Formats: sequence, structure tokens, C-alpha cells
Amino acid sequence: MCGFVGYIENSQNDFLHSMLEQIKYRGPDSLGTFKDNINGKHVNLGHVRLSILDTSSLGNQPFISDCKKIILVYNGEVYNFKTIREELIDLGYHFKSNSDTEVILYSYKEWGIKCVDKFIGMFAFAIFDKLKNKLFLVRDRAGVKPLYYYKKDDLLLFGSELKIFHKHSKFSKELNTEVLGYYFQLGYIPTPWTIFKHCFKLQPGHYLEYDITNSTYHIHKYWSLIDFYNEKPHLKKTEENLLTELEEILIDSCKLRVISDVPVGVFLSGGYDSSLVAAILQKQQKQQIKTFTIGFYEKEYNEASQAKLIAEYLDTNHTEYYCTKDDLLKLFDDLPYFFDEPFADSSAIPTMLVSRIAKKDVSVVLSADGGDEVFFGYSKYFALDLVDKCNLKWFKFILNLFSVKTIKRVNQLLPKRIRQTNIEEKFNKMKSALNSSSNKDMFINASSIIIDKEVRKMLIPDCIQDLKETNLNLSINLKKMTLKPQ
Repeated sequence: MCGFVGYIENSQNDFLHSMLEQIKYRGPDSLGTFKDNINGKHVNLGHVRLSILDTSSLGNQPFISDCKKIILVYNGEVYNFKTIREELIDLGYHFKSNSDTEVILYSYKEWGIKCVDKFIGMFAFAIFDKLKNKLFLVRDRAGVKPLYYYKKDDLLLFGSELKIFHKHSKFSKELNTEVLGYYFQLGYIPTPWTIFKHCFKLQPGHYLEYDITNSTYHIHKYWSLIDFYNEKPHLKKTEENLLTELEEILIDSCKLRVISDVPVGVFLSGGYDSSLVAAILQKQQKQQIKTFTIGFYEKEYNEASQAKLIAEYLDTNHTEYYCTKDDLLKLFDDLPYFFDEPFADSSAIPTMLVSRIAKKDVSVVLSADGGDEVFFGYSKYFALDLVDKCNLKWFKFILNLFSVKTIKRVNQLLPKRIRQTNIEEKFNKMKSALNSSSNKDMFINASSIIIDKEVRKMLIPDCIQDLKETNLNLSINLKKMTLKPQ
């Protein structure tokens, strides 16, 4: 994990080092800066590096092209960089390092911003092109790597985290209360918004083109999941063929993600997704891979025993740590520092804890996040599918016959393998989902942290306009809200 910062403004200020200090933990191996003045516009770039590929100083950033006209700061990995590198060598390019950083820079020099279409990986980067007098901010297709920007008057701020902006004197920390509806329903503030006004997350699969001369910018979409799906021919294949093809894709994906010059590990929860990743990696490796698990002394939340069984079966080098109340209290104050804006994730502290433990042994970890979303692993998918197949009117009637207490008792009588955790929360969400006006709203209500009815008790509409659809094309059935006075 590396990190970068940058800003462009009319006046000359020196905030780079104080901004980089905020994210030094992202890249302890080196720190670099670049400054330039283009017709009265001051361009500042900074980078902190965690060395993954080519750990020598040849891969340090900001990375400057041989012509001195293109400068890059970058966070992430381009997994297919070796293939692209060979293509560039055939075109006459010479490389001084073995890093993917240099490949990105010369890919841009050869193909312009269209180079992003060649990259397979997780990345966020900024390219300053002195020939075009433009800055490009680019984020990967899935939005794995973060990229924030702030634009107000003549100032453009950008970087890997929100906290860096606080160190610039012109950054105005105005709370954007209009996004509270999103936060209370989803548990986070979705792209492209942030908790601050004039401040945004760059959307996945997009790039921002900034004209330094006139301080204007445009955002361009270069990829979207829906477009990609619609462009592909929908072939009818047997389940056996699909499973074989899926296995090949998963194996190839895991192989790409362990191309590294430093040790790699896996966060292992014992569930299907992380167990699958660990199994694929261990099968490909001659030595034991390192796996890491957080356990809880509260049995209803503990998955460490399942993870240990998987680790023993796969013969991994396994580390488990049981989280205590003292651990929670020690890490609690760090939450706002690392997350930068409101984020209601119950796994936040365990994730921080397991990351600190893993850092002692490895520099890169695969987490298998997204498996439940891709393969419909959450119980809500099965419940909504069942609703879709049943008579909705009768389903509502039957569900309303049960109280939360009754549902809890019934859940305890079920076989352990199908017993549900957080049954009260899931029951309330399902009731809210069934009262939705469309399938889209039904899914949103089933996915919400706090159901629409409860959000309305906390917030009052200020009648500006309906909240826009998120970048996932999911409309949210709330007005823009402000907190009720206490």
C-alpha cells in the first residue's frame, strides 16, 4: 500500500511534507516530492512508498519520464505489467527498473490516457503531462484503490486519503449534511460524495482530466460493469463448463495477485470465499502460505474455529488472535483517523487488528472481499429470491404473524448449519423490504443498515431534491436530510 498527495493552485505554498506525514504509514520505505511552476500555476506532487515490486530505489516516486515531461504518482498494482512491458520494449522503450510504475508511465507516453484500457489490476494514479499542460487522475475499474479530490476556486487537491486535505490552509472543512441520508441507510457515504462539501471520491472506472491553464476539469467514464456485461455475448453453457471456466478464472486471478517481491498472506475467516482463495494459493505454492484470523470469545460471533480447521486441512502457516474488550478500547480512537469520514462497519476494528498482526510477517494480504457479492453469499439473496417465487401478498401476511421474539425462538430450533446470526436485524430488514414499491427498493431496504422508517425518525427533509442514484445505479428512497434539533 503506497499513498500520494498533490495540489495545484495559483499561489506558492509548501504543504507537501505535512500532507505526506499524514499518510506515511501507507509507505514507510521512501518519500518523494515534485514541484513545478507552469505559467503561474504551482503543481505539487508527493508520494510515500511501500515497496512491492522492484524494492530498489529505481522504483521510487514521483517517477519522471526520460523526456522530463511526464510525472507520475501511483498507488496499487498492475498485475499484467510484464506483458505490457514487453510490448513497449518492442516499440523501442528502455526501462531502468523492474517496477510496474515505470510501465504505467511509458504506457501513457505511448498510448495516452487510453493506456488504462490495457491495465489489469487495482490502481489509483495521477499523471502530470507538461506537454499538454494537463493533470489526469485515474481510478481502477472496481474502485479498489481510493482517490479523493477537492475543487474550490483556484485550488485542486487530490490524493489517497481525505485527511491529507486538512493540512492545506485553503481546505474548508464544511460538512455536507445532504449526504446523511445515505450514511444512515447504507452505513457509509457512497461514491462520488464525501462528508465534506466540494470534496469527492473519483468514481471507479473513471478518470478526471484537469486543464491547468484555466483550472477546469471534466470526468470521463472509461469502463462500467453494466456496459461490459452488455457488450459480451450471452452464451449458453452447461453448468460443468461454467464451473471449469470459473475455476480457471479464479486460479489466474489469484496467481496475478501474488506477483510480488515481498511475502504474501491471506485473511482467513473460514467462510467459502477466503477458504477458496487460501486453497488456490496453497495449491500453487511449494511452501506454506501464511493465513491470519481474528477470533472472539463470544461464541455467536466466533469463526476462528472454522478457520483453524481450514488452515489445518490446507496445511497453512496459521496465526489466530482472539479479540478482547481491551483491544477494542485501544483501537477505538484510531477509527476516525484511518477512515476519515463516517463509516458504520462492525468489522472495522477486527480488520484493523488482523492487519496489524499480519504486518509483522507479510507486506501483502489477500482478503477475498467481494466474494459474497459476486456469488450471492448473503442470506438476503436467498430470501429475496424466495419472495420473488412466492405470492408476495401471502408472504407479507405470514411474516407479519411473527414477532421478533418468535423469530428468535424459531431460529434457535433450526439446525446449526442454517441458523442465522443477527436474526432480529435481518427480520426487520425483510419486513421493510417486503413493503417496498419495486424490486430495486426491495434490495436496497434489505441491504440497509438502518431501515427507511427508522432513518426518518432521526432526520427531517429540507425539501431540496431527491437523493441522486448512487454509482451502482441504486436509487435511495430518501429526501436530502438534516439532523433533527435536540
